[in-house]
Amino acid sequence: MRASRIVLFAISAVLIAAVRDSHAEAWKSFDSKVERFRIRYPASWNLLKFWDGDSRSPEYLDIINFPESDALKGVFLTSAGAEIRVGRAPSDVRTIEAWIARGAGLVEKVDQREIRIRTPAKHGCTRLVRLVTRGETGPDGGSFLYTEYYCLADSALYVIALHHWEDNPDREKLQAITLKMALSLRSWSDSAKRADDR
Repeated sequence: MRASRIVLFAISAVLIAAVRDSHAEAWKSFDSKVERFRIRYPASWNLLKFWDGDSRSPEYLDIINFPESDALKGVFLTSAGAEIRVGRAPSDVRTIEAWIARGAGLVEKVDQREIRIRTPAKHGCTRLVRLVTRGETGPDGGSFLYTEYYCLADSALYVIALHHWEDNPDREKLQAITLKMALSLRSWSDSAKRADDR
């Protein structure tokens, strides 16, 4: 009798873990016709709609992993909070290196590396560069950590940018989510549109 209870408990634990995993893997799609991309993001994250009373553009993806009502005034991010923004490069930027150079000197570089993409998806990133920087010291002496994935897709440039407090214990998990988002990005550049129209 006791052994069967232990087995049932073990099965229940496995099922609960599986349900949690399936919820963790639920993702939504976001389309921007203006910025010309489609990307997937975790369904548990919230679209940021307002900031300082101003409404965000529905064409701009800005998500947070906590309720918008919990945002701290001024600092904005909660202690365990994170934000991910996705956008396209300014029209006068032609390369990933040029885009990265624009921010050089404003923050402290921690790491920069090329992410190898074995089999690029159609209209997805064919080149991906990860840049990790530290900056913007908070009132308590803490620092923000930024992880940016610069993506070249169909001759268009995008960035998928994560930021959170440096001491956030979920740093690696957050970076993995951001990388997964970057790999899900699909460009709607002119060349991609022409290829789809054929």
